[in-house]
Formats: sequence, C-alpha cells, structure tokens
Amino acid sequence: MVLSHTSLHALSDIYIYICKITLSNEVPFRCVEKEGLTELCQEFQPKFQMPSRWTAARDCYGIYKEQANILTKYFKTSKVHVSFTTDCWTSMQNNNYMCLTAHWIDDDWILQKRILNFCEIKDHRGESIAKQIEDCLFQWGIDKVFTIIVDNATANDSAIAILKMRFKSWDGFAMVCDWEFLQMRCAAHILNLVVSEGLKEMNKSIELIRHAVKYVKSSPSRKRKFIMLAERERVESKSLLTLDCPTRWNSTYLMLESAVKFVKVFTWMEEEDEEYKQYFKKKNIDSSRDTFILIDAREGVDDVLDDTTTRRSVEPTIMPPSAYDWSTANEFLGFLKLFYNMTLKFSRSNYVTSNTCFQHIVSIQTSLESNANSSHSLLGHMSRRMLSKFNKYWGSPKKMNPLLVVAVILDPRYKLTYVKVAFANLFHEPTKCEAMLRKITTLLYHLYDHYSTTVHVGESSSQPTSEQGDHVELELEVPLASGDATFQKFLTQANAESNVEKISEVDEYLRAELIGYRDSKFDLLAWWKANACKYKVLSLRFKKNVKFKDAFKDQTSLPLMNSSLKV
Repeated sequence: MVLSHTSLHALSDIYIYICKITLSNEVPFRCVEKEGLTELCQEFQPKFQMPSRWTAARDCYGIYKEQANILTKYFKTSKVHVSFTTDCWTSMQNNNYMCLTAHWIDDDWILQKRILNFCEIKDHRGESIAKQIEDCLFQWGIDKVFTIIVDNATANDSAIAILKMRFKSWDGFAMVCDWEFLQMRCAAHILNLVVSEGLKEMNKSIELIRHAVKYVKSSPSRKRKFIMLAERERVESKSLLTLDCPTRWNSTYLMLESAVKFVKVFTWMEEEDEEYKQYFKKKNIDSSRDTFILIDAREGVDDVLDDTTTRRSVEPTIMPPSAYDWSTANEFLGFLKLFYNMTLKFSRSNYVTSNTCFQHIVSIQTSLESNANSSHSLLGHMSRRMLSKFNKYWGSPKKMNPLLVVAVILDPRYKLTYVKVAFANLFHEPTKCEAMLRKITTLLYHLYDHYSTTVHVGESSSQPTSEQGDHVELELEVPLASGDATFQKFLTQANAESNVEKISEVDEYLRAELIGYRDSKFDLLAWWKANACKYKVLSLRFKKNVKFKDAFKDQTSLPLMNSSLKV
C-alpha cells in the first residue's frame, strides 16, 4: 500500500521522525542504512530517500540543540530550584568522565529529570569537578540550586566547598540557608558501603559459589548439561544462573539468589561430574602458584618450601561449595534481601522518594541492631560490622542532612508524629532526640520564612485563589495614596499580621490530621497540587525539598553507562 504525499507529513518531518526513533531506541546512526528500514519507509512513501548516517547524526544534533535552547530559556525565565546528582568514574580505557543530572518539579507538579552534561574531565580532583559543574550551570542559565548529590569521596567534599564560595560571587544566584545543606550524600552509595563491609564475613563461601557458577557459564556444553541435570532433579526455576560483578554487591545477591535454587544440581556435580572436580583442582594449582610467586617476592621461596607448616598455611583451598557454604548463603539471602530492596527503592527515578529515605534509614538501623545480638555468630558479627559502617555516616544527628527529615514532615501521612518515633529508635538518648527535634522544627520554620519573603505566593498555584481575586477588585475600586501616613501605618500592621498568618500556616499543617498513611498508592505530588491553595508558601517549600528525590542514584546504571562508551 502506497500512501499519497498529502496523507503524510512533509518529507522533512519524516527525517525528524527517523531521528527521534534513532534517539529514543538508542541505536547507532548506521541503522538508517539498513535495508529493512529503508524498504519500510519507501513502501509507505516512495518519494522518501533515507538519509545517510552522517545526515542522521547532524539532524539528531539539531534536535538536541533545539531542545537545549528551549530548556535553557525555561531555566532562565522560571523560578524553579533545581537539584543535581553527579557521577564520576574511569572507563576501561582510563578516561575520566562525569555525568550531571538535573531534577525539578515543574509548574504542573510533574517530576522532571534531564541529563545536562556527560563529558570527559581531566581528573577526579575537587577543583576539576567544581569547574565542570559551574560551567554547566552557567551554560544552561541555572541560578537557583537547592542540593547537589555526591558520593562519599573526599574530592566531592572539596568540590562542594569550592562551589559554595563561587556561588556567593554570582550575581543574582539564589542562596538557601547560606548553602548549609547544599551537599547531599548519595544514600544508595552509603548503603553499598555498609553491605560490602558485611559481606567480607562470608567472602570465602561467596568465592566458592562464584567459581561454581563460572564453571557452568564458561561453555555452552556445560550450560546444556546443567539444564538437563536441573530437569532431571526437578528443580523448578524460571531463571538460570547469574554471574556477579564482584565489586557490586547487589549483583552478588542476585547470583546467590539464583544459585541456591540449584543446590541439588551442584551437589550431584560434585559427586559425579569429573570435569567439575578437575576444574576446581586446576583452580587450586593456579592459585597455589600465584601464592608462592607472591611469597617468593617478599620472603624468598627457599625459606617457604623448607617449611612445610608454612606451606600448608598459605596454600589456598578452592573446592566446590560445601553444604556449609550453601547453608550460609541461603540464610544470609533473607538478611540481604532487605538491603537489596532498599537499594532498588533508593535508585528509583520515576516518582518521589525523598519523603521515604529517612524511613528506610531507620528500618536499616533497626534491622542491624536486631541482628547484631543474634545467636548466629556469623550473622551477629556481620551485622556489627555493618552497624559500625552505618554509624559512620548516619549514626549521629550531625552526620545526617536534616533535609531528609524535613521531607518526611512534608508528607501529610507522617509529619512530626513519625519523626518523634523514629528519633527515639535512631538516637536512643532522650536529650539527643529532643535536641534533634528542636533543630528540625526550627529549620522547617526557617525555610518557610525564607520562601514566604523571597517567593511570591501567587506562584504556588496556576489558579488564582478567591483571596487574590478579592484583593485585585478592592484595589481597583478604592485606590489609596501610597504617601498617606495612615496608609503607611496600615501597611506596617498588615505586614505584621501577614507574617503571623504565614507562620500559622505551618502550624495548621502540622496540627491537621494524618491522612493516607494506610494507602499504599498515595500520590504525594497530587496531594500537594490539590492543597497548593490552602498551603501557598508551604507547597513551594515542599517543591524545593522534594526535588532531591533522585539523590539516591541508580547503582545499577553506571555499568550500563560505562559500557556505552565502548560502543
């Protein structure tokens, strides 16, 4: 079927659609030269000539420039505060890269996310990171920044300190609380450090299971044999084995989760599969050779070989996973599942999560403290190590960014009621709890006062309220002379009363009944959008605070991002 020219958009528009398909599907530009796509387009429009890869690349860049100009104009004219997440890494080619992502809530209360910068940097020093962020903000016309989310690297601390100084010198740059809360540490990264610390306790079992999984996945014939054995042993599993990346604990969790389902198969292989046994014997020989080479470099091989006791003590033992290894892995899977699920929640970017981060932190601490006293010695020791690392980042009120708590208060399901209970569990000492509660409450009022004086309340809702309408009508009917002394006294008194009302707006919100706390599908943004007229300034405060929701960077995205550099 051939469509007429009039039934389609102009040919130039078709080029644009081809570019959009290329971009949205993240395929190489050379896809436009594939015969199948060319034939499909010409079937519908014979006059259409498929562009070359170079033309497609040029047109895609044109789309980028057009959208970038629209976004730059938006940032320069709107009053939104933007939060950022940063990622720095080194590729397999030893090139340093940085990605800067912006997050904000628009005037329609829709969560927005854009990658503003993906570039190569000369090093990971604080000065270099700060320079790239500053240049990016200047390029996009952004002068209202709320938080910048970074990993727990010393260079990032230095970068934030440099940015604070530079922001103060920018003309018209919107400053919130003297940038005291500008730096937000990535929750998913901290959780990764906590769990990695605990996994050191079961390192040996994990290593043996990893070798077993690697054996199965090392050749198609072994994989086919494994599947046949699984069917014979009637192992019901929709997924097969998954090999982990040793530096990413969440992938290790998935490997263990998949492997423990096939314990029967691995046990049979250990007893009957000679090739499986030889695989581990070879691993032992290779590892022993590596160990002695290491000792030779440090002590002298003759001394070691003459001492049979020393030889036995340093010789590694790599064998198929034992019943103890499988039992340990199975038992710890339940414990690790909590942290795996928390990582997924921290890393979500399609809806608001800042209001739940503090709750997850409290849940993690409660679980660690409970298991630290476990009768299971390995689980208890593992939990105590993790709790020590947890306390390093979140165990003290001074170490936690208070905006995490403010975000919970601005959730009408929890407010201060949850915070009081959480502080009691988190800090234990009543004096600490009371001091932290006073600090958070004071900060909430301080932030509210800041926005009530610097942001026009009319921007909290796209629809004018009845009070705004009455005010305009009165102003037209009864024009007053601004130089009149009585009128000046009236303005002074009106401003004073207005401030009282604004403060009472916070009190009114805090005293209102908790709602929706049993509703698992509660939409926080929709609630604030519906109540923006009632809580005019507080709704603006919520908009700013909730935008660091993607502070919890996706810990599964970096390998994909890094791999994209190899294409």
